[in-house]
Amino acid sequence: MSQNIVNALGAGSGIDTAALVSSLVEVERSAPQNRIDTKRTTAETQISDYGLLNSALSVLQDAATTLNSPDTFNSKEASFTDSTAFIPVSLDPETQAGDYSFEISQLAQAQSLSSNAVLSAPTDEVGLGTLTFNFGRWDVVTPPADPTTFTQDTSKSSTVITIDSTNNTLNGLAKAINDADFGVQASIVNDGSGYRLVMRADSGLDNQLQITASESGGSPTNTDNTGLSRFAFNASAFQMDQNQIGQDAQLTVNGLSVTRTTNTINDVIDGFEFTLSGITATNESVNVSISENKTAGETAVRDFFAAYNVFLEALEPIIGYNEETEDYGSLANDSLAKNIPGQIRQLLVGTVPGLNSTFTSLTNVGIRTELDGTLSINEDEFTDAVQNNYELFKNLFIPVTDSSTDQITINSTGNNTAAGQYAVVITQTPTQGNLVGVDMADNLLTELAVAVSTSAELTGAAPTAVLSDFVATAGRFTAGTATLPLDLATQGAGATDYDFTLTVDGVASAGNISLPVADYGSYAAMATALQTAVNNDANLSGVTVTYDTDHFVFTSPTTGASSNVSMVAVGASANDLGISTGTVSAGTGGANDYDFTIAVDGTTSGTISITPGTYATFGDLATHLTTQINADATLTGAGAGVSVTHNGTAFVITSNSTGVSSTLANATAVGSQASTLGITTGSVVQGATTGGNASNYDFSITVDGTTSGTISLTSGTYADKNAVAAEIQSKINGDSLLVAAGTAVDVSYDSGNDRFTITSRQYGSSSTVSVTNIGSSAADLGLSGGTSTAGNNVAGTIDGVAGFGSGNVLLPALGQPGESMGLIIGENATSGTVNFSRGFGGELQQLIEQFLENDGIIDSREASLNDDIADLDDDQTALDRRIEAYQERLTSQFIAMEAIVRSLQDSSSYLTTILDSLLNTNNEN
Repeated sequence: MSQNIVNALGAGSGIDTAALVSSLVEVERSAPQNRIDTKRTTAETQISDYGLLNSALSVLQDAATTLNSPDTFNSKEASFTDSTAFIPVSLDPETQAGDYSFEISQLAQAQSLSSNAVLSAPTDEVGLGTLTFNFGRWDVVTPPADPTTFTQDTSKSSTVITIDSTNNTLNGLAKAINDADFGVQASIVNDGSGYRLVMRADSGLDNQLQITASESGGSPTNTDNTGLSRFAFNASAFQMDQNQIGQDAQLTVNGLSVTRTTNTINDVIDGFEFTLSGITATNESVNVSISENKTAGETAVRDFFAAYNVFLEALEPIIGYNEETEDYGSLANDSLAKNIPGQIRQLLVGTVPGLNSTFTSLTNVGIRTELDGTLSINEDEFTDAVQNNYELFKNLFIPVTDSSTDQITINSTGNNTAAGQYAVVITQTPTQGNLVGVDMADNLLTELAVAVSTSAELTGAAPTAVLSDFVATAGRFTAGTATLPLDLATQGAGATDYDFTLTVDGVASAGNISLPVADYGSYAAMATALQTAVNNDANLSGVTVTYDTDHFVFTSPTTGASSNVSMVAVGASANDLGISTGTVSAGTGGANDYDFTIAVDGTTSGTISITPGTYATFGDLATHLTTQINADATLTGAGAGVSVTHNGTAFVITSNSTGVSSTLANATAVGSQASTLGITTGSVVQGATTGGNASNYDFSITVDGTTSGTISLTSGTYADKNAVAAEIQSKINGDSLLVAAGTAVDVSYDSGNDRFTITSRQYGSSSTVSVTNIGSSAADLGLSGGTSTAGNNVAGTIDGVAGFGSGNVLLPALGQPGESMGLIIGENATSGTVNFSRGFGGELQQLIEQFLENDGIIDSREASLNDDIADLDDDQTALDRRIEAYQERLTSQFIAMEAIVRSLQDSSSYLTTILDSLLNTNNEN
């Protein structure tokens, strides 16, 4: 029996222990691995389905956005009489609905002028000087008759076109006009007899041209038949033909007379643009009817609810029963996912917050929710709402604000603003800061009308020259590092090995220049030898050659921009002198580099030169220019003179004379560097005898903490002091510093007290106005001595809670239902009630945004599921480690078992041997 046991144990060594261990490990892993895999599959499926839910919500959000847009419901359509005189262009949603009748009696057109002078080619010269263009209106004549009286539009600046040696052709004149881009188009036309200049202004009665010529070297009479005078068009000289007069469009709109400068009009009926293309016949009118385009709003509502039903269909396999898999969706038991369509459904069946009309829910317009959650439309009720109650219909979907008083209005709302009704009580009304002037001078209007003369002024372009350019320096060639030896003779150098040619100030050496072959004690001695060799050349003299540290320097004997030195290697070893790596430096401050001529008061100067030297500032250089120009014998002989200043950017040249004879033209470059002064391409304003001493009334004003530049009134005849008030307001509101700060004022005239009042357009405690006199008579305006009063911030309560007032804006306190709602409060407000509704579209859009926003509920849920997957990764790692340890333990146990089996097998063999021995012994006995 014992032998059978041993034999069985011996058989144990043939057992497949690896397979046995693997089977046991698989059994141990199976249950926990299935749990991990199932959870992972569920989480990954839920993440994918949340992605589908997100996509479905995004599609629904697009439909809600359209539904929330006022433009969707406020679009307009127009019907109009078929007419060749009237072309509709565009119609905006904000256009006021109504019926309009148009009668067109005159089209706008642009003045067109062509030169009397006929030139043989576009490259023919036209003369030197300036053409000054002014805009305004001429008396009405029938072309080609010349007008007689011109009234300048002082609100438009004059434009001066300068013709000098760089553009003195018919082509150059046309290009200069077009490049100035000031509302005049110039072209060149060949009419068969030759080339003429044709100019066309912008359309409109006040956009006609007055052109005055000022010719260099002569009096600006405009009446001769040469030079630029051939292009004059003014009361003294009509040198151009008027082919077409400028005129405004004239029409009536519902009987109201209207004029416009163009035929394309967009500001008669806000949002409606049209073009006039002809004249209506007597007793003919173009009738335009603008009405609500209800189809767009109706279509948007239908499209949304179709999109909602598609949304439900997309959600069914996710949160309901999936017929394809014959199982419930992965989110069927996810309360968060199922809550999303639930919240949307509550909005669909509920009342839209903030509405107090008869249409407050979708059911009021025939929209029904079916048992399966889908929406349907009762066509009779829906059509009746659209056709007969469209205003209520659209207000159900779009944001609506209203107030019981026009003194309290809702200006803005935010995501935190709760829709609803708010009671507003004003305890302090907002006011604007103002300045109430004192009684002004009685002679103000008379003084403003006094004419004075002005001087011509040339404002140059910014100089491209720098101050160091005016210091006299010589041109030079700085060779690269010299590598030739000093002991040339000992080294056996050839006589021409170091030959080179030299060009100094544009003059080339007569032949090759040779460095004498010798043994030199130093490179300075070699430089002396080079200098002697250079100056022995027949074409060169006065060149200096020096040695600086490791290189030779060849310097011209002259200074200025034309002073230069260049070298070319000829000998086989010449580049050892550093020729190939040398640099050329031109000189500066030449005595004639900046030479120019300038026409002052009709007289062209001789050549004006700038003395080379060190100028500390451009202001110092301007003083020198004044001296040099006024020292010119030609100008002095004609009694002409100037003053030159530097305004921080450019040189400003002002004639010493005044009136129409005070003229300037851009300087004409003579020296090679004259153009870098900036005075050859400047902007010129000619002198005049118009205007007046309005500068005596200059002042500055501080509005809401921002101080203006100098405010200057325009001289001239004012109808009354109301007109002066309008001028003051225009000039203040046109000041660049105030415009940049976003401040503006209103100016009024109090005839009872003969004083001006300036009122800031801003409300609140920071709203202030004060004036500082500058001109000698500014006190006569009565402003600086007036009384300044700061404004007040609004104060009040909203639903009984004190709000925050800033200027005329009242905000609810933070944390209150009306948070983020801005109320505009009028100066006469006391109390009122305001209502705010986002409309169904707005409420839905906000709800969906909460679902889809970053860190929103879907984003948070997806993050949670990803965390679960990360936790499962940790569980998987832990399981793998445990199973690995379990496998190692089983393997160790089986190894131990095998050892025992082998021991038993060894014992079995030993006992068998002994037993056999005992049996043999017994048999022998």
